[in-house]
Amino acid sequence: MRYLRKSIPILLFITLLLPAYAYGGADNANWKELYTDYINDNPATEPTMSSYSLIYINDDDIPELWISFGLGFEGGALCTVWEGKLEVLRFSQGGFSYLERQNQFAISTGRMDVYHDEIYRIQNGKFARLYKGNFGAKDNSNVQYDAAGDPIYQYFWDNKEVSQKEYESAKESVFDYSKSVSPNDNSCSAIEIIPRIKAY
Repeated sequence: MRYLRKSIPILLFITLLLPAYAYGGADNANWKELYTDYINDNPATEPTMSSYSLIYINDDDIPELWISFGLGFEGGALCTVWEGKLEVLRFSQGGFSYLERQNQFAISTGRMDVYHDEIYRIQNGKFARLYKGNFGAKDNSNVQYDAAGDPIYQYFWDNKEVSQKEYESAKESVFDYSKSVSPNDNSCSAIEIIPRIKAY
């Protein structure tokens, strides 16, 4: 009996430690290596024009890696790690903003009178698109203009045609752009990002 009494606190202590190791240690330990390997395996065509940032989109302990490759045709990438696996979302060059630790980010892309707005979250280590809007000229090879000289665009939110006012209202209702953060605020160069990751 005396032996069992001494053993119970020890067993309880070990049991409490196991989940912390399994979910916090083993799964999280390799995020630095995964990000470093991705950066090395996917160099920008013009490294001096690229930028990198470690940001917090969701509320776990592992930062996301945001990359702008610098040239329009290369676009950018967002990386996250969950349960020891790397997930990458590639996107065209454009606007990117996020709500820090609130698990939402917005991507705005487009050119030549065809534009897109997408709202995402991270769900079980995957990038899940929540909403999508697009707008632009009906025929971008023959753009029509109104009396004020502005291009005439069609607007669609989640595949439903809406007015410009309804489009902007829908965007603002699902993502608070006024409180969003730009990854450019704390970005660094290709040369600086790997030492920053290792020192994290």
